[in-house]
Amino acid sequence: MMDLSINKKIFKENLNCKNYSNCIYMLDEEIKEMLILLIRGFNKNYVYKNLDDLKNNCLKYLDYAQKLLVLEFYDISMNPVNELQELKQLLKIYDELNKSHIDLNN
Repeated sequence: MMDLSINKKIFKENLNCKNYSNCIYMLDEEIKEMLILLIRGFNKNYVYKNLDDLKNNCLKYLDYAQKLLVLEFYDISMNPVNELQELKQLLKIYDELNKSHIDLNN
């Protein structure tokens, strides 16, 4: 299982205070880190450069379901929507990436 750095207590506090910007930032950073770790499973020397490079490496190495999540994440990052919708989409991506990683380890 991935060792995730998201601070759930702080995330919940931000969510309860409707500080969606901070929640989005936290999820965005965590999803990037998850994807970097997945890529490093195939390319141990991978170093994050930018979102385009991350997307391209994900498309090169990850499975089909993960690629779809990466494309959705990239689309959200490049074409932001309202905060609540963005937060919901990022939560879905985060949850699905966690599930796909756990499935690979079983």
